[in-house]
Amino acid sequence: MSPPSNPQAALGAAIKALREKKEMKQQTLAEAAGIGVAHLSKIERGRGNPTWSTVVSIAEALDLSIVEVARRFEKLR
Repeated sequence: MSPPSNPQAALGAAIKALREKKEMKQQTLAEAAGIGVAHLSKIERGRGNPTWSTVVSIAEALDLSIVEVARRFEKLR
């Protein structure tokens, strides 16, 4: 499977990989980030285009900096 080429898909894949690395469930991350599970699911599948504040909230909920999320994003892009 080749890495996603569009930004939404790469960001979603990065968030999912980071969440799984932390062994978090979608529901746990969504609650910690203050978003709905359906919204997080759409983001992870590359179907959502999250706002900057949502990405920051997700990073904080993962106890990561936005830079760490961006690094994973760049690896998948």
